[in-house]
Amino acid sequence: MLQAFIQEWKVTRNGTKLLNRRCSSILLVFILLYKAFAKWGLIPAGRWLWGQALKLTPSHFITNSNIAELFSSPLVLLTAILLALLYAILAFGEISAILICIKNGYQGKPITLPALFKASFLKVIRVCKPQNWLILLFAAVILPFTNLYTASDFISQLTVPEYIMEVIQTTPLYHAAFWVLTVCLFIVVLRLLFLFNIFIDKSTDFPAAAKESIRLTKRRSFQNFCQVSLWDLRCQLLYGIVPLALLLVLYAFANFLMRNLSGANALYDFMTTNLLLPFLAYITDCLTTFSMYTYITVLYRNAAGDAVAEIPRTLESGKKAMGFRWLIPALYASVLLFSALMLFAASLLVEADPYFAQTLYHPIAVTGHRGYSAVAPENTLPSFEAAIRCGSADYAELDVQQTKDGVVVVTHDSSLLRCTGVAVNVYDIPYAELAALDAGSYFGKAFAGTRLPTLDEVIDLCDGKIKLNIEIKNPATSPSLVEETVRIIQAHQFTDKCVITSLDYASLEKVKQLDARIKTGYILAVGIGCYYDLPAADFFSVASNFVSSAMVDAIHQRGKEVHVWTVDKTEDVDDMISMRVDNIITGNPVLVRQAIHDYAPDLENFVENLAPFDLDHETYDDLDELLADA
Repeated sequence: MLQAFIQEWKVTRNGTKLLNRRCSSILLVFILLYKAFAKWGLIPAGRWLWGQALKLTPSHFITNSNIAELFSSPLVLLTAILLALLYAILAFGEISAILICIKNGYQGKPITLPALFKASFLKVIRVCKPQNWLILLFAAVILPFTNLYTASDFISQLTVPEYIMEVIQTTPLYHAAFWVLTVCLFIVVLRLLFLFNIFIDKSTDFPAAAKESIRLTKRRSFQNFCQVSLWDLRCQLLYGIVPLALLLVLYAFANFLMRNLSGANALYDFMTTNLLLPFLAYITDCLTTFSMYTYITVLYRNAAGDAVAEIPRTLESGKKAMGFRWLIPALYASVLLFSALMLFAASLLVEADPYFAQTLYHPIAVTGHRGYSAVAPENTLPSFEAAIRCGSADYAELDVQQTKDGVVVVTHDSSLLRCTGVAVNVYDIPYAELAALDAGSYFGKAFAGTRLPTLDEVIDLCDGKIKLNIEIKNPATSPSLVEETVRIIQAHQFTDKCVITSLDYASLEKVKQLDARIKTGYILAVGIGCYYDLPAADFFSVASNFVSSAMVDAIHQRGKEVHVWTVDKTEDVDDMISMRVDNIITGNPVLVRQAIHDYAPDLENFVENLAPFDLDHETYDDLDELLADA
């Protein structure tokens, strides 16, 4: 059995390599043009349509507070369905062109770009027939959901959003159901592995193509899975070698040019992050996509009884089927040459102005989430002291609520059960009772007896040492919370040393009415539409798994900032830096500050040598050890 598998692998590999050589250049040109048309034409048109639909709703935008209400609107639902169809049709157009080109290459027939566009367009028209709508669902939902080899990048926006995935992953029942569904859809994809090939090759409708694919994959699903997985691994390795070699060449060139200049590493990082890596990833994606479809096509032809060895070595014209084999190397060489020239020009500028490199980077502030919550109990004085002492945080974030007798205290949850073990709501007990609760033992014995502080106490501690990000929590349960918070800030003359944030936009409007000098931020777990111009929001605090470069650019164009939460992994920090966010909120400010430093080690864009804060409470004796271990 193993010998038969290896033999089939070799035969299929040889046929695929031949077809790749024959089709790759014409397909690459097609995909470059097709994606350009979609990126700068159809997709912006779809976004404009979506924006117009939202403008006709009462709120004009979608946030975490009104998402359920807006998606009950027939207009919003209809627009969402139309846009989903648009992306699915774009994906199918790309897939059909790839398979049409491969089919012609398999038969030894030449094809021109205009003919390829025309043939792909005709297939798109066919797929719009009611009996073929299911193939759009398959292309737009099932393939990307399972991420099995051949999902088009046009429909990546239709996959399960990360902020929804976070809910799924943290809820055991949802998580189990999600994996059951994924496995089921994975099996469906394996049984329909040849669906697109049959639909394009035989010009049949979806039901017949699905039935034929199921017949051809019967008792071969696992074998097909192994074959395609092995080819996918080969593609990833093969198409990863060239980009890696180009990066090494560019890195060596950068060191040769600028090894003695401040900003050399920063310029190289900027060049690779913003130019070379995106282009190389794009080319690699194109090459991998049609190479995978070529391999699946050869598997399909083999399963259908067509001998792979019968692929003609020459075109019908008698010419050797070489195509424009120079195009792909030329693209790689062009981007390398362009990057090298940019580095050379940058080196001249750096030599003339040592601070030039700093202009390429957007300064990023770091906020300790609920203090330094990785090493001390959140929203307590030890946590804020740790944030000050570590020297890595520009801000400390905290949450404020009001007790039954109106005292503004610092705590995140309305229920005190998680942090104190007592099942009572903050707003249902007086401050005297809350102050007696132990809010540190749950974190560790070293913090036993730590209590929840008042906002006054936190400001007294932090004034002159660190700025504060004060989040208004649950204003509906405490109508005077906003007024009292602003009063405390004014009493401490702290207006220019803090920002106020909230999930409730009305609270921000009230803050501005009370004191327009206080900087305010609107917290968004999800934000879609024209929310950027909200007057009471000086910046937007966005979930890190929802933020995008387009969002950051749109907000920056309004002269506002983007703060992201909660980022606790180095690789996530790199993503945030590349998107040029303004502030990273994290439970581990030391890790984030180090990641920012490592991203551009020779730029002075991080805080150093802050005066240490002396701890004077006996329960904080182990804090130095905790900081060292963090």
